[in-house]
Amino acid sequence: MSYRASLLCFAAALGLAAASSIAHSRADEGPPNHAERQHTATPIKHLVVIFQENVSFDHYFGTYPNAANTDGSTFHAKKGTPKVNGLSHTLLTKNPNAYNPDRLGPDQALTCDQDHGYGHEQQAYDGGKADKFVEFTNHDTCTGAPVIFGEPGLVMDYYDGNTVTGLWNYAQHYSMSDNNYDTNFGPSTPGALNVISGSDGDGYAVNPTTGAKEADAGSVSALNSQGLGTIYGDLDPAYDDCSDASHTSTSPVGVMTGRNIGDLLNARHITWGWFQGGFAPTSTNSAGYAVCGSSHQNVGGASVADYSPHHNPFEYYKSTANPKHLPPSSEAAIGRTRPTTSTTCPTSSPR
Repeated sequence: MSYRASLLCFAAALGLAAASSIAHSRADEGPPNHAERQHTATPIKHLVVIFQENVSFDHYFGTYPNAANTDGSTFHAKKGTPKVNGLSHTLLTKNPNAYNPDRLGPDQALTCDQDHGYGHEQQAYDGGKADKFVEFTNHDTCTGAPVIFGEPGLVMDYYDGNTVTGLWNYAQHYSMSDNNYDTNFGPSTPGALNVISGSDGDGYAVNPTTGAKEADAGSVSALNSQGLGTIYGDLDPAYDDCSDASHTSTSPVGVMTGRNIGDLLNARHITWGWFQGGFAPTSTNSAGYAVCGSSHQNVGGASVADYSPHHNPFEYYKSTANPKHLPPSSEAAIGRTRPTTSTTCPTSSPR
């Protein structure tokens, strides 16, 4: 499918040393020496979580570890690779949805997007029967983009290791959550917030013109007596210079309260980072805001922005935001201290 987001990675690690990561323990402390580092109970020193949004698990891994190898490709899984809980013979041939799933080949690597709106996903799930995805999420016909593949029932279709080879290779070497089920509906922002906090119900919108706290039609539910609502849409984060709404439009921006996994790791002095394409600013505008202007051409020839603010959940929390997208203060401080010019805990940097 066509996404505005690439794979996003959240890493919680002891002694994380990736040059693009930023995290903090305390603003005034330098990198701890080896004796001061905490020791893990297992040999695992680094934990990296990679998640893809807007599509189902089966879309990428439904037949894992078996690839068709019918078009000249030859993906062969390692001997003994366990089979995922994915597309069974019944789901492939007698699916309760309007169409049975079909395999997509490498020549169909760029497809129409599925509708992943808050309401339509609930309708597609149909009270747990999960049988209305074609009716409620198969809307995009890719008009004007003939190189992009689209057909009725596309939302049911799947790739295998001949096309998403990189993802299948990751699965070959690391663990995969084939029985992990999403706990919320909706687009990018609610899902990303849920990943780092387990909640998207402690937020509100801010009017950038008046600074007033408010709900927002299509993004934030009505506020309760504590002045908090549920973020269920894709409004940009308040604590991010690269959010268009924070300095160039009248659209509201979002704020989350409470704590996220970054706060918990900081409290234990465990280094962490969030990795996202295009995080490094390309310039600064006349008002002093960082501008994230990098882009690339996708396989269909369309120009795609590398950074999307509403895909970065840590920027909704004041405690873990890096509004100016500042780099680490030094190479030795990567993953350990905030930049000396930053007033908040940084998140991350480019992939």
